[in-house]
Amino acid sequence: MTETLLIRTDGSSQIGTGHVMRCLSLAQAWSKADGNVHFVGAKIPNGLTDRIDQWTTRVHRLNSPRGSQCDATRTTDIANEYDASWIVVDGPHFDADYLSELTVGPARVLLIDDMGKRVHYGTDIVLNQNLHAHEDMYANRYSDTELLLGSDYVLFRDEFLEWIDWSPDPEVKPRTLLVTLGGSDPNNHTKTVLNALDQVEADLETVVIVGALNDSLPELTDLAEEVNQSIQLKQNVSDMAAQMAWADIAVSSGGTTCWELAFMGVPTVVGTIAPIEEYTMTGLRQTKLFSPVGNFEDIAESEIGNEITRLISDTDYRTRMSNRGQEIVDGYGRQRTIETMRNF
Repeated sequence: MTETLLIRTDGSSQIGTGHVMRCLSLAQAWSKADGNVHFVGAKIPNGLTDRIDQWTTRVHRLNSPRGSQCDATRTTDIANEYDASWIVVDGPHFDADYLSELTVGPARVLLIDDMGKRVHYGTDIVLNQNLHAHEDMYANRYSDTELLLGSDYVLFRDEFLEWIDWSPDPEVKPRTLLVTLGGSDPNNHTKTVLNALDQVEADLETVVIVGALNDSLPELTDLAEEVNQSIQLKQNVSDMAAQMAWADIAVSSGGTTCWELAFMGVPTVVGTIAPIEEYTMTGLRQTKLFSPVGNFEDIAESEIGNEITRLISDTDYRTRMSNRGQEIVDGYGRQRTIETMRNF
């Protein structure tokens, strides 16, 4: 019998596209196993609709405020209508009351969480793929709620799993740099990074990935022509893994892209562009992975430039980062998650 997976998540310039992208990983796996996937969203980014359509049976657009009682009721109705086996929920705006509404129905519920800040966790599974995740964060949960915690459960899309045997050579002197600050970058911190590059003496071939919801492309295009580096801007790419394989080093925000860069073994300078990313930074510091520089809002351009220069000049520093990243993130998180759901 074909099973149905229902995904409830959103993307916007405020919350970015990471929630949608990691849910697409599960959608790909479910679809490839001949399952049906229904995607439910109150805000669906225009730049991602083609990808969502590719891996889903049907997309349902909600008119109710996201995370509201009406949202929960409609999502439950859709799950019941299509006899969903599982509902996957991803987003900070879905509180404990919302989740409680979903668990009343026959479908199992998997919550993808980052912060551990909800007053109660009553879903069947809670998945937190971040390095800071630990069981004490979920003390207020049902006794039969299963926890999938840490980097063993990082969710990768197909484009990354094709590189599962990839081994970069961090000892080669860096010539290529990837800059990627998420799907939206609402405060245009990419501009800060480009200004920092103007202070880097080494010659770098730089690719700047501008996300699907980033409105600053015209300004960044003008700035790139003024910076004393070779810079190419690309928007809403579909081959992110290949872009990372090309890069010797990177500058990234603290979202899900961090785990992709770790998986690909790319030594990276990481800063935050949203409060939720502070949790990621905590894990990076605890495990000594990458170079966490703090909030891009507060950090001086010269400090970013200095960290990039250090990555270029310090071979041991790069090698430790690259090896550590691939030790921490092995690429089998999606497989482990799907197996847990199937065996629940």
